Amino acid sequence: MVVEVGPAVDNLKVGDRVAIEPGVPCRRKSLDYRSCHHCRDGLHNLCRDIICAATPLHDGMLFKYYTTQSVFCYPIPSQMSFEEGALVEPLTVAMQVAKAVGTVCKAYGAKKVVRGSIRYTAGCFSAILDLIASGKIDVKRLVTIRFAFEQVEEAFELLSREDKAVEGQGDGEVINVMIAGRKD
Repeated sequence: MVVEVGPAVDNLKVGDRVAIEPGVPCRRKSLDYRSCHHCRDGLHNLCRDIICAATPLHDGMLFKYYTTQSVFCYPIPSQMSFEEGALVEPLTVAMQVAKAVGTVCKAYGAKKVVRGSIRYTAGCFSAILDLIASGKIDVKRLVTIRFAFEQVEEAFELLSREDKAVEGQGDGEVINVMIAGRKD
């Protein structure tokens, strides 16, 4: 939820519920020698200086507050829960992987090979948000176990175990763990 906006922000307001895209490219679009040709050409996913939350050297999002640029915040509709909003990013990655798999399959008989990327391309984040909001993707069934924020160490310990069986949690395979946000 947005708790504060800067004076130049015109696309969000305090109280907006948002899903956050955790990858922030350099966005140097000028035509001088310092520009990033990927960002200038709209290919932010290929930016060499992209900063992604929770990748080595950068903090993740397990904080009470997370500061980012407003263009990387996507308002979520009122019928969509915060949990569903939190699953937009992992499903966006899945969508990009599905696109890559399609490209590989076509490559066996295709006349043209398409370049791919692990980072998702423009439009994927919004597309997944729309699919979840419309009910075409039911993300609730993807979460197999939920932890309170205060149980974050227990959640990470579970995910590091070879045997991920949890009493009362299905067949013993943890597909996706959800850690609730802080309440205070």
